[in-house]
Amino acid sequence: MTTDEGASAEATAAPPAPPDGPPTPTAADRRRATAALAALSLSTFCFLTIELLPGGLMTVIAPALGTSVGRIGLLVSGYAAVVVIASVPLAQAVRRLPRRQVLVATLALVVLANVASALATGFATLFAARLVAALGHSVFWAVVFPSATALFDQAERGRVVARVSFGTALGPIVGLPVALWVAQHVGWRVAFVVVAVLCASVAVAIWALLPARPPHAAEADRGTQPNRAAFAALLVVTFLVVAGAISTFTYTTAYLLEVTGLDRDVLSPVLVVVGLGGLAGMALAGRAVDDHPLAAQAGWLVVLGGGLVALAVGGTHAVVAVGAVAVLGIAFPAVNVTVQYLTMRFAPGGTDVASAASSATFNLGTAAGTFAAGLLVDRAGTGALPWPAAALVALAVAGTLVLARLQRRRPA
Repeated sequence: MTTDEGASAEATAAPPAPPDGPPTPTAADRRRATAALAALSLSTFCFLTIELLPGGLMTVIAPALGTSVGRIGLLVSGYAAVVVIASVPLAQAVRRLPRRQVLVATLALVVLANVASALATGFATLFAARLVAALGHSVFWAVVFPSATALFDQAERGRVVARVSFGTALGPIVGLPVALWVAQHVGWRVAFVVVAVLCASVAVAIWALLPARPPHAAEADRGTQPNRAAFAALLVVTFLVVAGAISTFTYTTAYLLEVTGLDRDVLSPVLVVVGLGGLAGMALAGRAVDDHPLAAQAGWLVVLGGGLVALAVGGTHAVVAVGAVAVLGIAFPAVNVTVQYLTMRFAPGGTDVASAASSATFNLGTAAGTFAAGLLVDRAGTGALPWPAAALVALAVAGTLVLARLQRRRPA
């Protein structure tokens, strides 16, 4: 073939096929995705803070409304009940809607609910406002992780899940203490308004930064390894570990005061350090879970169980007790990251509905764990909590081993 013939052939040849998958992101795309991820992390901070507000402010709210602290506790249980019941149906109802609009709508809903809470003239009005906020919560947790993972390549999914989860670690150690300070010095109604303003600001940021159609949306919409049996086993593991860990976490302050004998003056710094440890746990889990998800989950569960055993055995010694609580503070958030990653992996259908099921299970485990812990504390004291919690975590380890076997089978 002559040079002219070769040139002619090249000119008439069909253009090369476009590469499979989404286009390679530019530096600007990457910066926008990173900024959107930060906004999504702030949104998880908002929702976690909103969830904790009634429990954290109950001693301020109760006398202001002329009711008991126990009755204010119904705001917490009622909220959780709505999340358990409504998460999956609402996720199915909105699954065809653009996620950016859904996220902004959930934030707008909790803004209205918080303003209504601030204007509440009695317990009934406040209770109704909290139920509305719980509806927003139910949808939010169904879509926030799929929205975040749709921004980045599948190989980064674990780290993305961890970064979105950072907001949940900061809620108890930043959001709630600030809200409590505002409630004590300015009023609890102002605290609700401040959180509403933050939520509104985050909604604007998400609308501006989150693409209407993220580059990896198709990958994030479905489980990467759909497996109905494995997903069902994951929900059981989630319930076990949450019920076990939350039963002890709920009474951490009481345990350190009553069993360990810590002074109240050192309690707050200890809890802040434990909370910051959760950020480290999430970051470590995010890196490990991308390569070895089930091994990472089993490993962190063993660490969590070890912390509970150490607390049970050496809880009367300050160094051991504080060290054990620190381990719990690192390991439990890490397990949350692995659970969410595996939810996105084994989702038998859409990842939004699977995330909703995971959120509902988490809240069910929280309700069961706190209820059982309350009964146990009334009968045997806070010192009796770590052993049953460790037993539940041991069952979760066994469940993860079953999960590893199920993932190797052909999906049903």
